[in-house]
Amino acid sequence: EQIKRSELIKSWMTHGVRFSTAQSVHIDLDVEIGAGTYIRCGVHLLAGTRIGKHCTISEFSMLKKAFIGNHVNVHSHSVIDHASIGDHAQ
Repeated sequence: EQIKRSELIKSWMTHGVRFSTAQSVHIDLDVEIGAGTYIRCGVHLLAGTRIGKHCTISEFSMLKKAFIGNHVNVHSHSVIDHASIGDHAQ
């Protein structure tokens, strides 16, 4: 599992996604992340979540079936479940 997780993180990094602590992040295979997005430690991205470009997903947030626009800042310890957040939101 750890090898596959590392491969997935590396793939996202080659597509312009940055991670503060990549080994602490969980990303499901069906998640999409836009270039320029920064994922901080302890984040869980689950169940087809889609994140736009140039976003920040802060520490220990959990996003499940979430649709996040561009230039969005998700604050730490947020839980976003089956929700949409528009561009430039916090």
